[in-house]
Amino acid sequence: MDVERAARFDELLAGARAAENEFRKAQAAAAPNNELYPLARNFDFALTDVMQAAYAAERAEIGPLGYDDKIYRRKAKAKSAVHAWTDEAERLLTLRETHRITGIPPAPRGVPYVPPPVPPEAEPNRLDRIKGIKMSNWLQDPELDDSARVGLSFVAIGYGVVLVAVFPLTSLAHIGAAGRFHLGLAAFMLIISYMGYYSNRVKYAAWRVKFFNFPLLQYIISFGILFLYWELGVTLPKKGSQATPVSEAIIVLIVFTAYLAWDFLEVAVQESVKYNQKLLDTREYDKLPPLAENYTRRPGQRMVKARTRWFAKDARTDRAVTFLFTCLSALGLALIVSYHLQGTMAIAIVDSIYIVGLFAYRYCQWKWSNFWYRRNDAQTSRIGAIAGDAVTSETAVH
Repeated sequence: MDVERAARFDELLAGARAAENEFRKAQAAAAPNNELYPLARNFDFALTDVMQAAYAAERAEIGPLGYDDKIYRRKAKAKSAVHAWTDEAERLLTLRETHRITGIPPAPRGVPYVPPPVPPEAEPNRLDRIKGIKMSNWLQDPELDDSARVGLSFVAIGYGVVLVAVFPLTSLAHIGAAGRFHLGLAAFMLIISYMGYYSNRVKYAAWRVKFFNFPLLQYIISFGILFLYWELGVTLPKKGSQATPVSEAIIVLIVFTAYLAWDFLEVAVQESVKYNQKLLDTREYDKLPPLAENYTRRPGQRMVKARTRWFAKDARTDRAVTFLFTCLSALGLALIVSYHLQGTMAIAIVDSIYIVGLFAYRYCQWKWSNFWYRRNDAQTSRIGAIAGDAVTSETAVH
């Protein structure tokens, strides 16, 4: 657990200094590359261990309430004792990254890459190995996208482009009442979607898009959804025509299906050992999902089940809510087609129901997580006790 790992900080720091001394002596003696390389790797491993111990000391200084309460954790980080550990951890992180960029010589030919040592308790358990390779295991090594927090993203610009199509330059008098309701649905759907997109940028770690990884698939789905918004905005019913709400019902169903696919990918990312291990070595470790053992599901008070020890509580809740509204959208489309709804009144009623449904969808995503899953208070003291550096649990939200 964090307290035990923090207690080893001085020991690990001394080990890192000893590893650095060996490496610097070999450098000064102009040792050959095949001798420098293993010493540089040992120094990298030692820096990683002591850096993670510093972050563990920071969390231990904050206290157990900081694992679940984000507001408490942020207030605690302003304390001098916690701030000192934060500065030390970030200093060590900078030192390690500098060493990786400029200090490690090229690997000698014929010497395979040696990954950092992983504690036995951080490895997948036997049941995970029996189940086979998880979806996230074949992905490339993840990288955080540091530029995602600054300026406008390409997807955000896409929302602006779609906005021009949703609000045409022609007069509203030329599109009729049915067209206005259709346009209102498109505009509201665009606004609700952007709220969700902005919320995800704030709450989730931003990963660099690579070919081929899950963030790339999410990126493609996001642009597919933007195209559907554009399609919804330009397919306005003509004034005086016997319009039908079938087109918007089909588009809404496809949009919710795309939402569902995006949520499935987000759960896979948040419960991936590879992605979470990467977060442990960065300043965004507070976006880690909680541990599955610390949560129960309200109906029957049973323990939740997850593919790994990580549990994407909020992403799983979003997925469940999205699945429910996808089914409701399919039901709405079936009713529209079965009863042959058409005309201005039918479009007004259907579009109004969709607008209320979209608001209910975002509200359920916001509230349902805390209602459906409840923290097992008896496990509070065990947070972070499963694996030293691979499982130092923090909450992440969707």
